[in-house]
Amino acid sequence: MSANDRPLKLHHVDSRPFRDLLNSPEDFNMVFESIEHTIMSSFAIDAVLNNGIAPKITAALIKERWNICEKWFRIMRGDIGFSLRQTIDTLPKALACEMLGQPFEPVKDTGQGWAPMSIEEILQRQG
Repeated sequence: MSANDRPLKLHHVDSRPFRDLLNSPEDFNMVFESIEHTIMSSFAIDAVLNNGIAPKITAALIKERWNICEKWFRIMRGDIGFSLRQTIDTLPKALACEMLGQPFEPVKDTGQGWAPMSIEEILQRQG
């Protein structure tokens, strides 16, 4: 997917902080696309929480949400040692919790059936 085909225009985002936490260029593409998807999904959550009214998607709002995802990616992958898959799967919950002003405490996968909380579960807890 070329930069022009992407749903979000992330040309202003600095991707260098991720590179030291990845094993290959393919990992970077997967992470980048998952963050992009997480951010796009967050706008849908905004609309649900605001009676169907979505916020205007601005570069500042995209960058703010990118920075939240980047922060949690670094914490989960770098500090806690999550697998790449668990980190990617947990980012939507981390972003949603921050957006809702709820605490988020990542729990490392112990290999005993870990699964991320769904967006629906987050919304149910909110309302």
